[in-house]
Amino acid sequence: MTARQALVVDIVGRNHVMRSIALNSVGLRMMGLIGGAVAGVLISVWGNASPFYVMVVCYGMGFVSLWLVRTESTHCSQDTLDKPSLWTHFHEGFTIIAQNHVVTVLVVLAILCEIFGFSYQVLLPLFARDILEVGAVGLGAFTAAQSMGGLISTLALTAWSKHQAKDRLLLVLYLLFGVMILLFAQSSDYILSLTIICLTGGIAAAFDAMQHIMLQLNVDEKQRGRAMGIWHVSIGFGPIGHILLGFVASTIGPMMALTINGIIIIVSFLAIIQVTNFRKIDG
Repeated sequence: MTARQALVVDIVGRNHVMRSIALNSVGLRMMGLIGGAVAGVLISVWGNASPFYVMVVCYGMGFVSLWLVRTESTHCSQDTLDKPSLWTHFHEGFTIIAQNHVVTVLVVLAILCEIFGFSYQVLLPLFARDILEVGAVGLGAFTAAQSMGGLISTLALTAWSKHQAKDRLLLVLYLLFGVMILLFAQSSDYILSLTIICLTGGIAAAFDAMQHIMLQLNVDEKQRGRAMGIWHVSIGFGPIGHILLGFVASTIGPMMALTINGIIIIVSFLAIIQVTNFRKIDG
């Protein structure tokens, strides 16, 4: 994933970074939209293993497509082509976090969102089976709805590239993520839940894309790969959120567990804007 985001910018150049990353996300969400709906049907007809066989074929097609991609990097000098040690990579990555205010804020947002935001997905099967009682097909519809929302929001980002205030947009998306999780936790109606999940998927996709865009635009050319590596280290905190949410859900129930997560995101948003004092975080 780190290489893919850097490669997208290598292909089109920094002047088109926002549209390129948004369109890359559009492709991902479009396949999620199709795959989520199809997987629900496949599970109900041929069992739980059937989607994985289809995935193998799709990955094979993706391998062939990637093999055909050709790009010539125009920014690499001999200095950048030298291969430093692994420790040097780590040191330079943490230096970027320590010295670049934008990267620092983005890392904090990414960690918080992975632990308390994106972890909501691990409880969707419980909501589909036990609370909303819609089964595998309903769960597949949840996945499709997330991707539909993501597709719409990332398409909208391609039109946002001419506008400033990317930092404010990112913070608003973070707040809305918490609000949507809070609303989903309170819903016992499937259609309403499906609508909220669609909106949540759109907010999540836009939030991810905006993080990628701001990281790519706020570091030096030769640091873009490391910047994306930093971001993926940040999202590596996600499993902590999965385990924590699963434990809380098993103790006090999935609805209350998601409610707590939503409140934490909203409270952390208020803390972040107080700490940053509404300073711009897009450099």
